[in-house]
Amino acid sequence: MYVAYISPLNLKECISRLERARELEATSLSFEYDPMKCEVSGKNFTLKKRRILWIPYMCGELSETPDGTVITYSMQIDPLTSRFQKTWLVLLIPFLSCLVIGLISNMLEHGITLRMSLAVLGALSIPTMFYLRNQFADKQSEHDKKEMLDFLQKLLNARPKLP
Repeated sequence: MYVAYISPLNLKECISRLERARELEATSLSFEYDPMKCEVSGKNFTLKKRRILWIPYMCGELSETPDGTVITYSMQIDPLTSRFQKTWLVLLIPFLSCLVIGLISNMLEHGITLRMSLAVLGALSIPTMFYLRNQFADKQSEHDKKEMLDFLQKLLNARPKLP
């Protein structure tokens, strides 16, 4: 966790505003806080975008100081999604390596055919698509992080905390 913002509001008011934002999000057709999902548990809160599982979400903590409330946060990825990505890579890379090596050795032995060429391209397209999806997720997570910080700044009248 690192310090991101300080709010002039006291701790109880910050928690109250985060809880009201959660209630509005759950019960209202208002798009003021949409598409943010806010969960509050004591001094801890979670902000999520509802769109995509592999986009990181914000876990934060509120702590009271004489100047107001300090808001610390970290960006995290859903644990199930993280495990899936790691498992996918651990299983996929050796499988694709064996597949491509086998196809290329078969092509060298028997000559290049259209079917084998398409098989190699198909095998190589899987990690390429995985890489492109990660690039999209990185760009989207930066956008979502900015939206979440803007949301906190407006909701809690917060400003960046100077060192």
